[in-house]
Amino acid sequence: MLCRKNTSKYLLLFLIDSDHCLDAYVNRYVDDFWKVFQSSPEISERLKWLPAPLKINNQSFTSFNKTTNNYTPGLSELKQTIKSGDRCSVVIQGQGGSGKTTLAVQICNWVSNKDPNLRFLEKIALPVFINRIDETLDNTCKNQMLLITGKAQISDTLLNALLRKKRIIALVDGVSEMNDFEIAAIEPQNGGKNTFLTVFTSRKSLAIRNINEVIPHTLSLAFIDYLLDGFIETYAGADKFGNQREIIRERVLGFIRSAQIGNEQVPIIILKAIILEASSLLDQGKSLSVELPVSVSKLYNKYIEGLFHNLSDQKTLIRNLRKMATTSIGLVDYIYETKADDQFPSEITPKWISLNFVHAHSLDEHVDIYLNCGLLVSTGEANDNLLKFMYDSLAEYLSAEEVVIRYRDKLLTNGRFLKLLGSNNPSWSAKVIEISMEKGVPTPTA
Repeated sequence: MLCRKNTSKYLLLFLIDSDHCLDAYVNRYVDDFWKVFQSSPEISERLKWLPAPLKINNQSFTSFNKTTNNYTPGLSELKQTIKSGDRCSVVIQGQGGSGKTTLAVQICNWVSNKDPNLRFLEKIALPVFINRIDETLDNTCKNQMLLITGKAQISDTLLNALLRKKRIIALVDGVSEMNDFEIAAIEPQNGGKNTFLTVFTSRKSLAIRNINEVIPHTLSLAFIDYLLDGFIETYAGADKFGNQREIIRERVLGFIRSAQIGNEQVPIIILKAIILEASSLLDQGKSLSVELPVSVSKLYNKYIEGLFHNLSDQKTLIRNLRKMATTSIGLVDYIYETKADDQFPSEITPKWISLNFVHAHSLDEHVDIYLNCGLLVSTGEANDNLLKFMYDSLAEYLSAEEVVIRYRDKLLTNGRFLKLLGSNNPSWSAKVIEISMEKGVPTPTA
């Protein structure tokens, strides 16, 4: 009898671990997983990836116009270049607004696609979106699976089989911006021991063994027309601008040339912002040559004003949004407190914002507006208390503008302003200088 029970037990474990059983599980839940995946604000804003130049494991791809059979722009390049053994880990690395998350979402789409010709791997995988890790990657995946399926528990055998056989793809977004994050939480030899299929987005490279590195190119003169046409078709319609497309193109070229002078990069999200602004101006019967912003900072301001145009007290909304941006990059104490000379952050880069800050400054009502407008996102956990900006580049510009305004209004000393100009983020400091020049605020000398 004991032998029969043990045989049944091991037979059951064998069946659970079989491809047939895993196929049945994935087919049962694939639509549920995609529905939850797409409902995350960070994902819903980035569902369409336009084939944009990128580098995969040091090999550059700058055009996607092949006509061979079964060629899919981006997917074919990934299949050609990505190393995929028992494990397949990818980090998409780049500055804020470079399209990291959009590409990561597209990879999840290719991994989960029901059409084998449009699938990255042989088997379909279920997508799980993660923007915060409190424990380990393995446990976070488990918790997300239980939440999506509505189950109270899942057997370790089934869970590990799904994770180890790459039937779950974990998209871990914004690793470098996570507060109190330890790399061990996602390492294959530690917290990610069982999660064999992962795609991370990060501003920095990740010290993970055998990880594939993908770096989206930022805007450059070399492929501006290719990208501009794709963004116009997506956000305005191919025939929206006619001959006035050239005005938009010249504005973007101006952004790129200005950035090159300061050794900066222009995030691809700028294309979306300028096309939406140009479309709005045309709908109002206004001239693009006169009204279309000539600098990135002015473009961001127009973008935000457009989101708030039907709301009262726009000035307060924008002022508080700038304050939240300075909090996001870790400068709130240094900028607003008179006794905070020792509060200069070790790193100026957008991170998560605690709701404790929101409550302390009576911003709760405004936060709801920012969330509804798609300017901020939350971690999505019912008992969570963290927010962050949807686009890192927007947080950087808003915080840089707040620094300039406070210095102009004599609320920030020369010494602190100079220290900010020499920050450990030269790109952010360059934005401060750019905005100072636009507002006619002279910068101090040492």
